[in-house]
Amino acid sequence: MFSSVLQSLCQAVSTALERTAGWRFSAGEVTQIGKESLQFDAVAALHYWEGPVRRLIVGCDRSVVQQLAAAQENRDADSVDELPADELSRIGLGAFCSTFQELLAAEVDWEKRDREFLVHDADKFQVRSAGAHNYWLRLDTPAGTMHVVLDMASREAICNLFQMDRDDDSQPRTIAQDQIDIHDPDEIQEVMNYLAEHESGIEVKNTTDDGRVDLFHATVVRSSFDAEQRTLGLTCAGIGQKTEQELVGQQVFVIFAHQDRLLGFNSTIERYDRLSLDSELYVPVIRVAFPEQITFGQRRGATRVEPDMQLLGTLQRSEDLTDSETPSLLNGVPFRVVDISATGVKLAVSAGMRLSGYKWGTRVVSEIDLPHPFGTIAFEAEVRRLTMLTAGATQRGVHLSLEYTRPLDDEQKSLESLREFIRSCLGAEEDGYLGMELKLR
Repeated sequence: MFSSVLQSLCQAVSTALERTAGWRFSAGEVTQIGKESLQFDAVAALHYWEGPVRRLIVGCDRSVVQQLAAAQENRDADSVDELPADELSRIGLGAFCSTFQELLAAEVDWEKRDREFLVHDADKFQVRSAGAHNYWLRLDTPAGTMHVVLDMASREAICNLFQMDRDDDSQPRTIAQDQIDIHDPDEIQEVMNYLAEHESGIEVKNTTDDGRVDLFHATVVRSSFDAEQRTLGLTCAGIGQKTEQELVGQQVFVIFAHQDRLLGFNSTIERYDRLSLDSELYVPVIRVAFPEQITFGQRRGATRVEPDMQLLGTLQRSEDLTDSETPSLLNGVPFRVVDISATGVKLAVSAGMRLSGYKWGTRVVSEIDLPHPFGTIAFEAEVRRLTMLTAGATQRGVHLSLEYTRPLDDEQKSLESLREFIRSCLGAEEDGYLGMELKLR
């Protein structure tokens, strides 16, 4: 999906520039971008409710939009330069975006033309990239640089790579904290093949000489998977500014989220390539060697429980609360607990909540009503993950994963009540974890 979406978008961009300004291109390069803010002289954006793309942003230099406007008005470029900036953007960038969207709709089935590009005030509109699934196409035109930022939706697992089994369905489901190490070469190749087939979004950790750990967002590129050479190709944020000498031989740690757990393995960068997705599109790629071991462990460092009863609560951003020793959550967002541990909780909330207020890192306060005799617990927490659920009308909604930072009571009664509740779900302490194993399909 990643490769096909990029090809369709880039083809539509180059053809739209040819139609609106007469510019032709032989090649372009797409790079994955990290967490950064971008600002352009002229900018337009289009948001999608569903499909593989969340947002498209088109930006360019003033000289580019000036030439685009002149072509539309059949005027000299110097004469249109007298127009106000917003009028220039409306004429020049508006014409390009309309053509771009029309061409895209002819190529893909998810562009339904039910929404249109909106030209923004460039002085007030700053493009903020979250990094995980953001890609940046830059084309050098005769008048300046044209930019297209592609913000892709999170790619969830299409099928289960692992199957979880447990022995007793009458008990609350427990997700054990034990890690599982995979050593079998055939199973490791199956995992590598899975990552390539689904062009999975991953993260790459690299420890620098001074001991600092750099974390880069990356995407596995299907066409760069090589089973015979036992290498996996990744396009990774930040590698566009690196040389081959800086990258080859580096030790990296690759992390992949699956079933709300983490797959991780150590590897070595063997090569640095510029991969051609088609005759016009290039992507910088690093090739990492297959690992000798893959570790499969849970995201939280504590035992998680999926309760067999419904647990409800309320949630509110810390900045929305009034200064008080006992903040009130009467106007908070209602939620249902999906799973809970001594260090964090996953919540299910309505799709109607204001998602922009609960991004990664947002500080919140939450209250959860535990069954008798445990009472109500209250914690300060930080948002660690937000997942949209769109697989059917009955499942529409949002999952928020929170990490506790501190209980709201001085005597830490909430923390002790939570621990006692989890112990009661697990049964007697000497019984250990409920039986569960992971199997490759």
